[in-house]
Amino acid sequence: MRSNKTCPYCATKVSEVKEKFHCGFCDIYLKIDQVSSDGVRVQVPGHRSTVDPEELKKTTSELMLYSTWELILLLKEARKNRTYFYKKLYDVRKSNRGLADKQRGDEILAAYKDATKRMYVVENLIKVRIGYIPDNLNDSYMKDYEKRMNNKKTNSVMEMWDESDESGSRRQVDFRE
Repeated sequence: MRSNKTCPYCATKVSEVKEKFHCGFCDIYLKIDQVSSDGVRVQVPGHRSTVDPEELKKTTSELMLYSTWELILLLKEARKNRTYFYKKLYDVRKSNRGLADKQRGDEILAAYKDATKRMYVVENLIKVRIGYIPDNLNDSYMKDYEKRMNNKKTNSVMEMWDESDESGSRRQVDFRE
């Protein structure tokens, strides 16, 4: 069984052009790590179950490289972080016992504003990807999203077609033989 390099988007055989690969159907150039083989669909990185809260400190351009699933995990963490600072801010304002509390309150307010902006960044990156900002990231939502990522259609091998058929029609070819 030999492996054929194929486009991860349409399953067309790609041709090597100066250390890159070209898909004639999609008219795109791919790096070797982007090329698929034998019609395997595009792979989505980041199928992990947790994120490090420190990842929220990454730049927006770094976060843009995250998978949608990773962004959803980060959003859950960002909301938890923002809620933590909101509660601390509420407690400090409620006690309000002088200058020390005011300074502490200012520090917590700055942290709350930072947490809010970081949450907004992640929310908007998700909105660009899926068209909305998820309201509630409860267990049910997370399990349903994960189920959709793992469904048969998402992970099935694509049919490959011989583009050189002279009759003008496409016929299915199994390159895996």
